[in-house]
Amino acid sequence: MDTFSYPAGDGRPLRATRLGTGPTLVLLHESGSGAGHDHGGGLLPLARRLTDSYTVIVSEARDADDAAALAEHLGLGNAAVGGTGRGAVVALRAAADHPEPFGAAVVIDADEVLGAVGEGIDAPDGIDLSTVRVPTLVIPGTAGELARALPQGKLANLSPCGDEDPAQWMAPAVWAFLTTHLTRRPARVLV
Repeated sequence: MDTFSYPAGDGRPLRATRLGTGPTLVLLHESGSGAGHDHGGGLLPLARRLTDSYTVIVSEARDADDAAALAEHLGLGNAAVGGTGRGAVVALRAAADHPEPFGAAVVIDADEVLGAVGEGIDAPDGIDLSTVRVPTLVIPGTAGELARALPQGKLANLSPCGDEDPAQWMAPAVWAFLTTHLTRRPARVLV
């Protein structure tokens, strides 16, 4: 596990942790910023389960431009971006605004942030979900309407199991999705 800093678009240093090797998945944690909490500790169990096949970067990112700055810093050409809670919203925005480095997206538990409203989704930050043109895996727990609202959305076929570690039941679906949607181009590491 390698923890490093990278410069956000406004120059502020942000933190990230890199695990594993292979094609890259950038996971953005719930708050969208590491200030005052465990820097994405909730995503580390999932990241660890994917490291045999993938490089997983768990990062703070306040917005899509921060996620793009991370991709640029690492020289990513075809990565997936994902997140949980507020990080899922940032990931969707990054996939819509920066499809060059992010060719796929994974949305985990964004119910409270995206909130289903009537027949559609009330997406914060003015995200037009129709602009998210990359394949997107939506993990259950997230509003089912979200998968239908995304042009290439796919609802993961799994169900949470009681007190089990969520990473245990999510990892196989995320692994299969990444295997299908990421090409095996090496990332250029500049850290």
